[in-house]
Amino acid sequence: MSSLPISSVFNDGYVAEQYDRYRQDPGAVDESWRQFFRLAETIGGAATGAGAADPELLRKTAAAAHLIQHIREYGHLAVPLDPLGTPPPGASELTPEFHGLTEADLRQIPGSALGFPERPTAADVVARLREVYASRLACEVWHLEEDAEREWFRQTFRAGQVLAPLSAEEKVDILRRLTEVDGMERFLGRAYATAKRFSIEGTDTLVPLLDAAIVEGAADGANEVVMAMAHRGRLNVLAHILGKPYGTIFGEFEGKHPAGNAESGTGDVKYHLGYTGERQVEDGRTVELELIPNPSHLEVAGPVLEGVARAHQRVEGAAPGTRDPLSVLPVVMHGDAAFPGEGVVAETLNMARLRGYTTGGSLHV
Repeated sequence: MSSLPISSVFNDGYVAEQYDRYRQDPGAVDESWRQFFRLAETIGGAATGAGAADPELLRKTAAAAHLIQHIREYGHLAVPLDPLGTPPPGASELTPEFHGLTEADLRQIPGSALGFPERPTAADVVARLREVYASRLACEVWHLEEDAEREWFRQTFRAGQVLAPLSAEEKVDILRRLTEVDGMERFLGRAYATAKRFSIEGTDTLVPLLDAAIVEGAADGANEVVMAMAHRGRLNVLAHILGKPYGTIFGEFEGKHPAGNAESGTGDVKYHLGYTGERQVEDGRTVELELIPNPSHLEVAGPVLEGVARAHQRVEGAAPGTRDPLSVLPVVMHGDAAFPGEGVVAETLNMARLRGYTTGGSLHV
């Protein structure tokens, strides 16, 4: 039986039927219903054991639970996405009135009745969930098969960790990083105006995102971060994440290539070249960084990256086949059109849990 609180019941007759069964024999209903009715009786001021909860309060509490569920399901329809101010389409299911409630009703229902003991009232719960599910950042979790994974995403978003405000120091660090990114692209655009260029412009935040991924990965035990990406933004990632010198990058625009360089030996272009570097994190450890070379068929880099990561996860000196998945973080950067269900990206995802191929998970950007 489930121990989760009721969160999607709205049929008055069904609630009444379950309550009658509960009053005759509490063991005849699921534990989630027992929690719901015990709390409802407490809210209604019922006498312990023999009292009855207020049926109207039960109905309102169930209606509030259904409002919450609809905010989770349809909140994205209320997100103001148009920078010119066109209002979002919205959905009637997102309003209390659709469920027969008023704002006053929501203020009467304790948040604990809906599974939110940290929120005083249902009105506070609804306000918080609107912030989470009707904001410009969201997550889709219903398709995940593992309940623990779905619950982790729900708790992370519900606790506000994802939307936590940045400190003044963090804002300055990100501004400095974006200034470096923009400055390099502006220089390349002016100095090499006639050269073919795959600028990072429009996705500038990729660099601070990778900064955060390296730091968070290291905190979870990674001592290597291996990456694969297509052309767009590659030079900026090489410069600002892996530490490839500006002079080397500028020289490649001018046709200057060091002896032994892949381009000089194979005719490959600078947007296919890989690089290795390192980053020292706050605890003093050094994280090895690698951006693998790219073939002309760009997305093929994805499965190659997974193979590189799996090889690096081998534990030196241990029994054959012993790997440490947390030691290497694979990061794959690709266009969103490559993700939905066809092509190399989806095919690589299909290998994610095969015993001979799994790397323990990859970060897709």
